[in-house]
Amino acid sequence: MRVITLQFTEESAKEYPLSDEQIVARLLAGEPALFEIPIRRHNRRMYHMVRSILRDEGEVEEAMQEAYVSAYSHLSQFAGSAKFSTWLLKIAINEARDVCGGAKDLLGCIRPKPR
Repeated sequence: MRVITLQFTEESAKEYPLSDEQIVARLLAGEPALFEIPIRRHNRRMYHMVRSILRDEGEVEEAMQEAYVSAYSHLSQFAGSAKFSTWLLKIAINEARDVCGGAKDLLGCIRPKPR
């Protein structure tokens, strides 16, 4: 099993000199370690988006993990017509929708906070 050492913090990832789109190009060219940068840059925003849909922390973690795996697996489908962060958030929303049973209407998907 290969252990990946994280090299970036959220702040250092934001300050990294390449844009998300440039990082995607390099990922597609064979530099998989760079995927950590967009993860660090967008994790907080993605977490809050998914958390607004799913109230269970375990489901939130599951949706986020699936979103990152899906995004990485489908990087070649990123067309660049929208920002990478928008594309990533759309994947996360779809994963959250899948976790809560595939609801087409997100309002029907949002679960009440546990008491």
